[in-house]
Amino acid sequence: MDAAGSSPEMLWQSALGTLENMVGRLAYETIFRCIRPLSLGEGEFVLGVSNQFAKEWLESRYLPTVTRCLNQAAGEPVAVRITICDAVPAPSPPIESQAPMVPSPVVLDENFGSTPLNPKYTFDRFVEGNSNRFAHALALHVARGGGAGVQATPLFIWGGVGLGKTHLMQAIAHHVLEHQPHRRIVYVQAETFVNQILRAIRDGNTSEFRATHRNVDVWLVDDVQFIAAKEGTRSEEEFFHTFNTLYQTGKHIVMSSDQPPRGLRILDERLRSRFESGAIADIKPPDVVERIAILQKKASFAGTEVPIDVLDHIANITWNIRTIEGALISLLAYASLQGEAITLEVAQEVLKDYASGEGKHQVTLDNIVKLISDRFGISKEDLNSKKRSRNIVFPRQIAMYLARQLTSDSLMVIGKAFGGRDHSTVLHSCGKISRLMATDDATVGLVNELMSQVQTP
Repeated sequence: MDAAGSSPEMLWQSALGTLENMVGRLAYETIFRCIRPLSLGEGEFVLGVSNQFAKEWLESRYLPTVTRCLNQAAGEPVAVRITICDAVPAPSPPIESQAPMVPSPVVLDENFGSTPLNPKYTFDRFVEGNSNRFAHALALHVARGGGAGVQATPLFIWGGVGLGKTHLMQAIAHHVLEHQPHRRIVYVQAETFVNQILRAIRDGNTSEFRATHRNVDVWLVDDVQFIAAKEGTRSEEEFFHTFNTLYQTGKHIVMSSDQPPRGLRILDERLRSRFESGAIADIKPPDVVERIAILQKKASFAGTEVPIDVLDHIANITWNIRTIEGALISLLAYASLQGEAITLEVAQEVLKDYASGEGKHQVTLDNIVKLISDRFGISKEDLNSKKRSRNIVFPRQIAMYLARQLTSDSLMVIGKAFGGRDHSTVLHSCGKISRLMATDDATVGLVNELMSQVQTP
C-alpha cells in the first residue's frame, strides 16, 4: 500500500489487522479500538487518544509495535506520534458480550439526553452474592416492570465506592431497552442534572428541561448525593417536583447514593421523605468468596482461565470491586503482551504496586496533590493555577476525584485546595472522571493505580 495515496483511516484499518494478532485480543479490545487516526503527512502518522494515561501507555508499551505495523501497511517508513484529542470513541464491546452499546435516548433536545450506557453493565455480568442479593432482586424487579404485589419503586440503592451501584442502575436500563423498547428512559448522573437545571435557568428554557425529565417511564439518577444542597435549594426543589410528578403518575424511579437517605445533607426534608417512601437496599462490601466469583466471571468474559490461587491473591488486594477488576485487567494485559502464563508468581510481581488491605493510611489533600504532581510531571503551582491547558486540567480533575473519594473533606475545602475553585467545579470534575471510568478501561486503570499508590504508606 502506498502511504501517499492512502487516507489515515484506510492505513490505520490495514495496520489494525496485523496489530490484533500481535498484541492479543484483550489489549486490542481495551486499547487499540479507541484510537483515532488523525493525520498523515510528511512521513508522520498522528494517532489520537482520549487522555494522558492512554498516551503514556501506548508510548511506553506499544509504540515500536504500532510503528512497525504502520510501516508494513504503508510500504514505506512513517514516524508515529500520539496525541490527546477530544471525542475519541470508546472501544467496542468484545464479541462475547451480548449487550450492544446503547445510544443515549435523546428527549426533545440533545442537551438534555441521558448519560451513555456501558455495554458491560448488564444483569448477566453482575455477580449476585450475599452482599448485594436484595439490591439485585429489587433492581431486576423494577427492570421487568414491577408488579407481583411488590412495591419496589421508588428504589434507593446505596453503598460505598466500587460496589456495583452504577452497574445495577445501567443493567435496569439495558434490560428495559431490550425487552420494552417503547418505554422512555432517562439515565443521568445527579451532577449532570444539577448542571442541566442551572443551564436551563440561565437560558430561560426550564420548560424544556421539565419536559425532558417528567415525560419518561423510567427515571434513573446515579450518585444522588450530589443533588443535596450543592447549588442552594433550587436544584433540590426542581428534583423534588420532578420526583413528585413521576411518582404520582406511576413511573419507575431508581436512585443510587453513597449514603442512605438519612445520611444525606439535604435542606428540604420533603425530599428526604420522598427518598424513604419506597424500597431501600444497601450493597455491602463483598466477602472474599464473592470477590473471587466476580473475578472468575470477568476472566471468563475475556476468554481466559485464571488459576484459583491467582484469583485469591487478587481478591485479597481490597474489597473494592473496581480495584480488583483493574488489577485483573492489568494482569491479563501483561500476560497477553509478554506471552507468559498466568501464575501466582507473575501476579505477585505484576500487581506489587497495588496496595494490600493492610498498610493503608489516612489520605490527605497534600498526599493527593504530591502524587498527581509527581505522576504527571506538573508543579503544585500549576495544579492550583487558573491554567486550562489539557495537560493540567485532566490531572487536576483526577486529583479532585481522588480527594472526593478518599478524603472526608467537603467540596468547598477541596475546591479551595485547588486554586480557590467553587464546589460546582469540583462536582464537574468528579462527574467528568466518573463518566470516563464508565466507558474507558484506561481511565479505570489509571484511577485504580493512583488510589492504590496514595493509600500505601
